[in-house]
Amino acid sequence: MALARSLADLAGTVQSLEALGRALTDRSMFLVAAKQYGEAYDDYLEVLNLPG
Repeated sequence: MALARSLADLAGTVQSLEALGRALTDRSMFLVAAKQYGEAYDDYLEVLNLPG
């Protein structure tokens, strides 16, 4: 996750933002499966607030 965030911050390209969105979505689905709904919701909200 840190790598995807760093890439998005440094590069600022569409591809890096897409990679961050995928990483956050994947992690949120894992957190839902682990019944950690608060953290999953936070990741999901971050995806929704990504530009583009």
